[in-house]
Amino acid sequence: MAYGGVAPNQRLRVKTNPTPIGSLLNNRGERLSVITTDIDGAARGSAGQPFDIGADEFDGRQYVKDLEAAAVVSPSKYRAAAARFQMPNT
Repeated sequence: MAYGGVAPNQRLRVKTNPTPIGSLLNNRGERLSVITTDIDGAARGSAGQPFDIGADEFDGRQYVKDLEAAAVVSPSKYRAAAARFQMPNT
């Protein structure tokens, strides 16, 4: 990890700088006119795109040959059983 800055402009970053790939975070944020750069100084919302969600703008890409969960439509339902559990005779 790397630390830089003096309060209130402090930064703590992981040296490998992991970023999401194939993420729903890509271009899903709102454009804010008062914010023009991300935590690394990269331009936010390039080419008129919405901002990436979070403090870091990243080059997300959609997988075209893989599956990705886009939404959870509804959770599984729990249903109580009316019968008692019995071990089979062995």
